[in-house]
Amino acid sequence: MRSSKVSRSANGAANRNVKSRLVNWYGFLSHGGLTLSLGALALSLFVTGCTRQHWREQADTKTYTAMADKFSDPRWELPRVDLTPDPNSRFYDPYDPDKPPLPPDDPKSHEYMHWVYGMRGSKHWHDNGDIPTVENPAWLEPYGGDESVVTCNYSTGGTLPEIKNLTLEESLGLSYRHSREFQTDLENLYLTSLALTFERFRFDVQFFGISNRAPSSDLNFDAAPGRFSNLTSTNRAGINKFFPTGGQFAAELANNTLWLFSGPNNSNTQSLLSYSLVQPLLRNGGRKFALENLTQAERSVLYAIRDFSRYRMGFFTNIVAGTRSSAGVSGVGGQFAGNGYLSLLGQLQTIENLKFNIRLQEQQLAQLRAQASQEARNEVSFTSVPGPNDTFALPPGFTFPPSVQGQFAFDQEAGLLRLRGDLTEAQLREIEAATDNVEFTQAVRRLAQRAGLEVVTINVAQIETQLANSRIQLANQQIQLQSSIDTFKFALGLPTDTLITIDKSMLKPFELIDPRLVALQDAFRFYIRDVSAINEDDPSNAELLKVAEKLDALRLQLRRDGLDVIQNDFDTVRKQLKSNGKESSTAVDTDVTDPAAYVYDPELDQFIFNEILERLAAAEVRLQTLLKLLQDGKQDLEARKALRTDLTKLQEAFYKETQGLARVQVDLRVEVIPLNPYSLPLQDAVNTALENRVDLMNQRSVVVDARRRMEIAANQLQATMNVVAQGSIGTRTLGQLNDNPLDFRAMNSDYQVGLQFTTPIQLVRERNVYRAAIIDYQRSRRNYMRQEDQVKLDIRNAWRQLTVLKRNFAVAKQQTRIAALQYDQTAEQTNAPLRQGANNNSGQQGLQLLQGFSAILSAQNNLIQIWVNFETNRLNIHRDMGIMQIDERGVWTDNYYQDRLIQAGGVMLPELRLVDPPTLIPASAASGLSLFESYEGAGTDVPGPDDPATMPGPPAQELNENGLRQPADELPPPNVDRAVQPASAVRYSGGRRVQTADWPSSHAARPATAKRVQPKPVTPRR
Repeated sequence: MRSSKVSRSANGAANRNVKSRLVNWYGFLSHGGLTLSLGALALSLFVTGCTRQHWREQADTKTYTAMADKFSDPRWELPRVDLTPDPNSRFYDPYDPDKPPLPPDDPKSHEYMHWVYGMRGSKHWHDNGDIPTVENPAWLEPYGGDESVVTCNYSTGGTLPEIKNLTLEESLGLSYRHSREFQTDLENLYLTSLALTFERFRFDVQFFGISNRAPSSDLNFDAAPGRFSNLTSTNRAGINKFFPTGGQFAAELANNTLWLFSGPNNSNTQSLLSYSLVQPLLRNGGRKFALENLTQAERSVLYAIRDFSRYRMGFFTNIVAGTRSSAGVSGVGGQFAGNGYLSLLGQLQTIENLKFNIRLQEQQLAQLRAQASQEARNEVSFTSVPGPNDTFALPPGFTFPPSVQGQFAFDQEAGLLRLRGDLTEAQLREIEAATDNVEFTQAVRRLAQRAGLEVVTINVAQIETQLANSRIQLANQQIQLQSSIDTFKFALGLPTDTLITIDKSMLKPFELIDPRLVALQDAFRFYIRDVSAINEDDPSNAELLKVAEKLDALRLQLRRDGLDVIQNDFDTVRKQLKSNGKESSTAVDTDVTDPAAYVYDPELDQFIFNEILERLAAAEVRLQTLLKLLQDGKQDLEARKALRTDLTKLQEAFYKETQGLARVQVDLRVEVIPLNPYSLPLQDAVNTALENRVDLMNQRSVVVDARRRMEIAANQLQATMNVVAQGSIGTRTLGQLNDNPLDFRAMNSDYQVGLQFTTPIQLVRERNVYRAAIIDYQRSRRNYMRQEDQVKLDIRNAWRQLTVLKRNFAVAKQQTRIAALQYDQTAEQTNAPLRQGANNNSGQQGLQLLQGFSAILSAQNNLIQIWVNFETNRLNIHRDMGIMQIDERGVWTDNYYQDRLIQAGGVMLPELRLVDPPTLIPASAASGLSLFESYEGAGTDVPGPDDPATMPGPPAQELNENGLRQPADELPPPNVDRAVQPASAVRYSGGRRVQTADWPSSHAARPATAKRVQPKPVTPRR
């Protein structure tokens, strides 16, 4: 019983102790002692508990504000500084920027995230979900492509992006949406401004105490069984202020609270408010030193903004014209000045020029072959047959079958058998069936074989060699164009397997011969086949009338598509000359007496055109007369033979006049090819650059930066002398049983004021820094001089290039006219019938034709190359002068580009669609002009229908089975007695992981939970 009473007594005492402690806790709370501790703790938890989103948005707000006050000059005012990309960009991230899902990883590297050095890794890497690609999975959604198309790199469903007739404006729009380099440069600007926010923050009031101690709160429980037990709370909170003079003030409140749970069972608290002020007088003191980092950061942001404004000029220039050409004058030549859109146009035009040249070569080759083989093919004599005295005689009673009547002629006196035209195998068999004379039938067969032989002269061989070389050159140029377009896609930020065709509207001025006139030339050239198909010995009236009516239809087409079009060309030339205030154009705008100058007079072409009209009118009268005779239908055989001959002559007349019209059209259209104007004098251009180049402004400022750094380094050579004031005021100590944390008393305070001094000895490091700063300043002076001279050099070179290119462009126009005239005259002489007894100059005609082909191709290529190089240099010189103002759409405010944008209706993005991969088309036995033909003529990997060879399309791309790895608990450790499952055990479908292997049930596959969000862009304040 007693023991139980003692036990109950002990329990009662214990209960009373617990109640007493609770009362003491409540009493302390009521006195506010612990309130201060808990308040400090709550503040600490609040500060450390801010979300990622809070800090990101705060960084954006501060950074954009730091940028905004730098837009004080329109030369470097930026329309966009927000880092958020276009939602339809390939690199736009549609997920939560603070908690993005896990992107696909390398399978082997991924194992170390979940099992490393024999230890299991974190299981939470996949908490935010997984995504199967680093690319924006939705960038093709507006065009009908779901995520699987992007995820599987366009292999799922066999679809590819396709853009037809990509214009210059659309190229710019795509580049601003998808260019990775542009986004990176914008981010570099952001990072520079982000660094400025910290330097500004250094001069704000900061919640750091003395010695830069951060707010803190410690809670410790100490106990020794049977002796003591207590709880101690230590809290610190302070502020810090850095002054522009270099001084620093700090204040800190420290509170210690002690709860005793043994002995008297009470609580004590003590607070101490400390302060400190340090003001350097020599070293590290003064506004020059204290404000230097902030000053440099502010200036660096201004430099970065200027650099980005210049980058926008260069970005526009690079997309339009490509990279800058090397220094020096490049008036003409086989290389274009850059590799941008203009360069693609130049390559397209050179390919078109070469195709046209190959067409001319094929035409001349066909005519030369016909001339060379005319005698052998139309009238072949044969006497050398086995027999007595090597004579030839028809078998007794033999007559030729009706199918070959008129093709054979036998001269009995001379023993000659003549054959006109070719014999088919069926005709030869009919002849063999008509006689049993084997020697005769063998002789006829050899005669037919001999008639079918093609006579190859030196002229023909020369043209064939040139034609083969031209086809090889065409294939190489087409392959080069394909590579250039792929490089251009890469610069735009598009996948290189995107199917793209280039819009050729900018090349319209270089269409020197209208396609309709070219079609007419071919129609008249091939019309001779219709005439030749008419029986030469007995042409029927119906056949002649049908062919004559076709010629009359071609005549009407010639008036509509030839004469009327050329008359419009005359009107265009005269209108342009009148608008220029000239009656004729010259090669240069200065001295027309210069030997290189050429005065174009449209009246000369008008005279030639009038003569062609007269000859065409005469041919039309002859054709109408012929039609009337055929419609009457009363001509005898000889008259019909004569009418057949007249149709052949009319065909030759019309074909010849279409060639003459083509030369006139070349003269006219060459004249109206425009060059965008540039007329700023050299010295004005140099002065403009010196005044407006923002990078030169930055370099000038860098010199001052180096001078300031020299002063800062010199400051470190001085002695240290600081004025120091510090002190504190506190409450009663813990031993004095204080329960009020704010009961500050004067008797518990102290303060000190003094002067600290450190002698300036052993400053070797500071000495070296100072000497290096002096050298750096001198280098910066020289660098500025160098950059200023470089600017002058660039402007002078670009100005000279523009001058010589402008001059050479006029010369190239005249070169094109002369080349066309040279070829026409050479072709006319070559195709003229050989007079009786005249020398055919075997080989000379071929060389002259080769020279004509080369002259035409060289002139056409020079024309487009000079135009491209001129526009490239015009872009470069405006960029280098710093006056290329880029509008908010990213387009130069130059009239030429703004007018194009207006004509496009302001549309800067193309229509993109998803198509099935192109299939290979079987090769044909065509001429080979389309060898390695680009995709629809624009430079992808799809051969044309006339290609003699095919190219493989894009390789089939398998679904990447090693995309996203399984979660941590699905990866077995490398050292356990279990085989590691293959990486292909997890596939992805529609952005969700699907289990494909037999994993344990405890490791079931988890779907990706990545959720798309739309980040809210931050608008900078102005």
